[in-house]
Amino acid sequence: MDHRTSRAPTVVSLCFTLCAGLTAAGCGLGSHDGDGFDRYDDPVTDQHITLQHDLILIEELVISAGVDSVGPWALAKPRAVFEADDGRIYVLDSDWKHVFVFGSDGAPLDRLGGGYGSADGEMVLPVDMDTYNDTFYVLDYELDRVSVFDLQGHFRYSISLPYPGRYIAVSREGLWVQLMQTRSAKLVDFYDHDGSPPSLVAQEHITDSPYLEHGILGTIGRLREGNGIAYVHGSGAFLQFVRSPAVSSIVSLGSLSEWKPLPDDPSSRLPVEEPVAVLTWEEDRVMIISTTLTAPRQMTVRIIEQDGTLVTGSVFRDMDRFLPVDAGRTPGTIFVSFLDGPARVVKYSIHADTP
Repeated sequence: MDHRTSRAPTVVSLCFTLCAGLTAAGCGLGSHDGDGFDRYDDPVTDQHITLQHDLILIEELVISAGVDSVGPWALAKPRAVFEADDGRIYVLDSDWKHVFVFGSDGAPLDRLGGGYGSADGEMVLPVDMDTYNDTFYVLDYELDRVSVFDLQGHFRYSISLPYPGRYIAVSREGLWVQLMQTRSAKLVDFYDHDGSPPSLVAQEHITDSPYLEHGILGTIGRLREGNGIAYVHGSGAFLQFVRSPAVSSIVSLGSLSEWKPLPDDPSSRLPVEEPVAVLTWEEDRVMIISTTLTAPRQMTVRIIEQDGTLVTGSVFRDMDRFLPVDAGRTPGTIFVSFLDGPARVVKYSIHADTP
């Protein structure tokens, strides 16, 4: 049984025209709503600029047990990936309740975590993972906690969460937990590394409600050292930067995600896209990755300036069903976790012909 592919890199190149809406003034805070909380309520402007460039997606490594779907190294539901400084690749699997460790060549090395249960180091429904300072943090939705391990898998401590979380990002500032639903018109809880009572950050936008009702929550991602996180709203129209609980800004990315009728139920409508990752790209840019809900097997990648300007973007088709995308150790590399035929983690490098 081979856990890795050994072949020449696969190159996918697409030239695709994308339109990005730009605002001249940015977004500000609107008036107080009846609940007493500020909400962003600037109208979404619809000035469009068309840019056309090539994005090249190169397959660097595939981690998979192949046809062996029940062996001890067969991934079942990979949910999060990080690449350590020594090249080791850590994969959180929500079905196995373990973190798998693979070498830089995809060879299986270790399985970390205590397996199923609620004792220290055990997991019930782990949904996300991030790393900082030779430590990794596992977010468990069912247990409402974050379990903290060193890179050898030794349990260190846990942080109890008062509210369920969906995604986690860990930075020098602390822990950022994206909530499963808004709380006091905010979308993210911030903790220090030891789990102090949270501060609410990332303001809800007035246009978020219909997307939240359909479970389209957007996603958070850690920025480069010392710059906090970025949060892309579920509508895909706004990108929010949160440097600390007291410092944040928001920029417009253009039009709201369109809605289309469901093929099997024309009376019901669904947003066209769901943002699944926001990652650092180069020094002052971010990469936003979305999946197309109305056309499965499609991944959209956009490179965005921090003022909201679209630099370039492409749509990659014929992608199997995938979960949130994680950044690699080297800028411009990503890990995509696929669930279909069979479950696997693929490392890609993305190359852009940008100005």
